[in-house]
Amino acid sequence: MRPLVERASIHRHWVGDGPEGEVHVRKLVRNLRALRKRHDDGASAVEYGLLVALIAVIIAAGVGLLGNALNQRFTDTADCVATPAVSCP
Repeated sequence: MRPLVERASIHRHWVGDGPEGEVHVRKLVRNLRALRKRHDDGASAVEYGLLVALIAVIIAAGVGLLGNALNQRFTDTADCVATPAVSCP
């Protein structure tokens, strides 16, 4: 641990005995607030990337399910047109 005299000197440098110390502390607090605010602004590219990936998976699943249903519907229609003897819905 540092000697008491050295710690008091450091304390006086940052906090000070008068207005100079207050200026240092105010600058320090202002800089810390600016750093904190800088990290909290908006969504990052990673978050946007995750949203795009999720939307792509949902679209792919929807197209896959809808595609199979449409393919079956067109196959049934083609069978009705090709062979009219088959009962068509």
